[in-house]
Amino acid sequence: MPTVLFIRHAESEANAGKPTAYPATIQITPKGFKQANAIASFFTKKPGLIITSSYKRTYETAQPTFARFPEARHEEWPVEEFTYLTPLDTLTTFIERKPMVEAFWQKDDLSYADSDEVESFTTFIARVQRVLQRLRQTREDTIAVFSHEQFMCAILWLFLKNKLEPDSPLCSNSKKQFRDFLALCRLPNGAILPVQLQDGNETWVRNIITSHLSLECQY
Repeated sequence: MPTVLFIRHAESEANAGKPTAYPATIQITPKGFKQANAIASFFTKKPGLIITSSYKRTYETAQPTFARFPEARHEEWPVEEFTYLTPLDTLTTFIERKPMVEAFWQKDDLSYADSDEVESFTTFIARVQRVLQRLRQTREDTIAVFSHEQFMCAILWLFLKNKLEPDSPLCSNSKKQFRDFLALCRLPNGAILPVQLQDGNETWVRNIITSHLSLECQY
């Protein structure tokens, strides 16, 4: 029964409003490096496994934790952000991308993908579910997963959905439900979501932790 600490990456250039291009190469900011150090100090013992996504900002966020626990095993898993817009060749800010973001979420088709380079809502949720199942099969007691806000919110959404509608499949309005949930579920950079994966596919989610993020890390 592993306890999994899902950790949102530290503040990135995109979070700070800077123009970016390819999601996988976005770096963290100086403020983000402070948050990364605060995350490393949160741990009272060595995680059995440290997981990052393939996106640079999660690896940079995990660096102080790697340095503190050099003997901890590190693996790269598909815990990256839900990337649903085809990357542009030019630098753009979130504000500039907002019309494209809204256009994607307005589409009711759960299987719609902007291009072959990105995911549909259906494939994203299936990826989250596969990761959870893989984590259940991991024998480590404590696992640290450096991930992304929408991935972590999907875990929370699936947990609540299963509690309210056990074993119910995705339906035509699932995409809208998740978008509405994202508007309510705001995770600060560096926030930690503890999840306990129990026998029988039971999942228990604890309160989101931000106590390690001091004022110094926030400004």
